[in-house]
Amino acid sequence: AAPAGRAAAPPPLAMPASDSAPSPSALPAALPHLLAPPVALAGADKSPASTRSLGSNAFGLSPVKAARTAARQCPPREDGALGDAAPDSVPSVPEAGDREAPEADTPRPATPPASDAAQEYAHMSDTEFLNFCLQDAGPNEWFGEEGEEEKQQEEEEEEEAAANDPNRVILGDKYYSSSKMEQRQLKAMLGFKEPPPPPFEPEFNTELIYQHESRGVKTQNPIWDPTSREWRIDAKPAPSRVDYSDSQQAQAIALFLERQTDVQYVEEWLRMLDEKASPIDAYVRGVRDLIGQLLGPQDGEKRKSHSMLGDDARWLFVGVGTGLPLMAAVRHLPNAEIIANTAHRAFYVAELTLAILRSNDVKKEQVRVIHRPSHELAVVDPDGEDINNLTGKVDCVVMDYEFFDPGLLGKGVLTKINHAKKKLVTSSHVMMPMGASVMCAPCEIICARGNGPDELDWRVADESRWGAFYEVANLDDEASSEPWRALGPVHEVFEFDFTDSEMKLSGQTDLHFVASDDGVLNCIAFWYRMSLTSTVELDHTPARLSGSNSKIEGTYNRHATQWLAAPIEVCKGDSIHVRASYSRSRIRFEVVSPDVPRLDRRGSCPRWL
Repeated sequence: AAPAGRAAAPPPLAMPASDSAPSPSALPAALPHLLAPPVALAGADKSPASTRSLGSNAFGLSPVKAARTAARQCPPREDGALGDAAPDSVPSVPEAGDREAPEADTPRPATPPASDAAQEYAHMSDTEFLNFCLQDAGPNEWFGEEGEEEKQQEEEEEEEAAANDPNRVILGDKYYSSSKMEQRQLKAMLGFKEPPPPPFEPEFNTELIYQHESRGVKTQNPIWDPTSREWRIDAKPAPSRVDYSDSQQAQAIALFLERQTDVQYVEEWLRMLDEKASPIDAYVRGVRDLIGQLLGPQDGEKRKSHSMLGDDARWLFVGVGTGLPLMAAVRHLPNAEIIANTAHRAFYVAELTLAILRSNDVKKEQVRVIHRPSHELAVVDPDGEDINNLTGKVDCVVMDYEFFDPGLLGKGVLTKINHAKKKLVTSSHVMMPMGASVMCAPCEIICARGNGPDELDWRVADESRWGAFYEVANLDDEASSEPWRALGPVHEVFEFDFTDSEMKLSGQTDLHFVASDDGVLNCIAFWYRMSLTSTVELDHTPARLSGSNSKIEGTYNRHATQWLAAPIEVCKGDSIHVRASYSRSRIRFEVVSPDVPRLDRRGSCPRWL
């Protein structure tokens, strides 16, 4: 008889011998009674550690031993395989209130003898038997939520260890209210090691790049600017107006390319000096004209001083370039305070500037050189620690030619001008250049189609004429440039006045052309006409489209071409509607009518080789 408080043991089951092992898929179905809550048995270890290792079975056994027990207790089916446990063979579990502790001298029932089929599992180790049983059943069917309990216990142990760690650092409200850069610096000081961010994977979306409609609502998010130490509004445009050049990834790539292309800095300026390029001559004449305006008209042998600024004004040259405009100011203004900002990060640029000044007998008292990017310039305390910065606001600002690419805005000159006007200049300052106008014309630039010297058809190469950004060229160089022709008159696109208190960083306008000839409209060529002073001008209009006889000296790139989303076959007299827009570092064009479906571009070739 079974002792009080314990269910009667099931009768021994005889399992017929079989040549093949039973199917493992039958084992989980044969063990429904093993998933009940564990029952404390006499003689079982009741420590918490051992209780967790028992698993969720009614006998308090390990899962492997419970499976072996079930294999012995499962009655055979008619086909000889293991079947479900008989209802009478499932041990009944008494209620919690009816359980009684068994008497110590009460003998436990003997283990039923194993059948021949059960003896087939006897030679297996626990690991082999468990792997055999789990072939068709997942671990959750055997162990329940044991894995989740262990994970939760590990998390609690980690939290307890962190709470007892004497070197634990608790970050407060000041940390979370600071900028991301300050947070990273603080973590680096405290020894935090953060995993690197995922690699940048750019996506090219033609619909996003060429779309101009659906402006949407701009966001007004206040963010902390650690450079200027003040709050500013982060006005982000709608998704349809997102410019890839304004994204953080594009700015990082631009910074990398800027540092890599610094090695071409000397070669480019030396070539322009050898060719006596027009920009260098125009800037020297502009500085001289500006000095003449500040000193006033000549009255006999003496000059009348300017009412606001004189020969002792403070000058700031943002970018040095060839150094000729800077040395022109040094020669004519011996009493002025002249500051030269290299506007580069590469140290050899500063060394080159100092070498040019020393070779031309320029004293260090005449020119003060500041080596840092222009957007990091600020007016600081003269007695402070930052000696590589301005100590007062300036009266005259000269933005060097190197900040203006063939598309005018490609190097972010608008933000540089805004920074100078907001932080560096006096109320009665003078800016050079004074402004610039962007001009454009619809053009056809295609490969030869059987009418070339080789009489071959190269139109397949036109499939590579596409891109999100404009490309630079010299349309006046007939020897090296591709054949091109204008399909319409010249139009003025944008006009920028650098004397305004603040420059707008975006805008758009609509242009209407009338085709002057038949052809394939596949690009918009544009350039700028810059007014350095009221009398000095730098005009980059192609000689083929210019009505004047003035010639631009030099072979430098001074024109930009924007490929359209798809080429358009036009006839003479057709009306073309083009929409132009600009951001802080880019000008782009889009044909509104006639409507032509965009092409899915798949191939291209690098333009920098």
